[in-house]
Amino acid sequence: MTSPYNDRDMGEARDHDQNRAGADTGELGAIGHEQPSDSRDADGGRLSNAAHEAGRLGQAAADRARGAADKARNATKRMQRGISTGADWVKEHDANEMWGEVQTLARKHPGKSMLAVAAIGFLVGRGVRRSR
Repeated sequence: MTSPYNDRDMGEARDHDQNRAGADTGELGAIGHEQPSDSRDADGGRLSNAAHEAGRLGQAAADRARGAADKARNATKRMQRGISTGADWVKEHDANEMWGEVQTLARKHPGKSMLAVAAIGFLVGRGVRRSR
């Protein structure tokens, strides 16, 4: 059986199909090259967002640390003033006056006085035990 197409027509059809297949492959290749670039852009965007978030969290932590440092500094200043006031009071009063003050406080606040004596006794006991 003979074909209505001659060899020349068949060759042209084959060349056309091969060119078209090559063009399709080229388009796929172009898409393939675009996708990694798009993926890199997306990955880069995510990394950039992560870096921004890390910077924001770092700044927030630094702000909290500064706040904690300020509170510690203020507490230290208050403690220093309290110790200084106590030292001045001790310098200005003799032992009899101090004992009178202790007795007055114990009469006014017996529960707190007992707790203070118990705490002092506990601390002295621990100190004695550790020194052995």
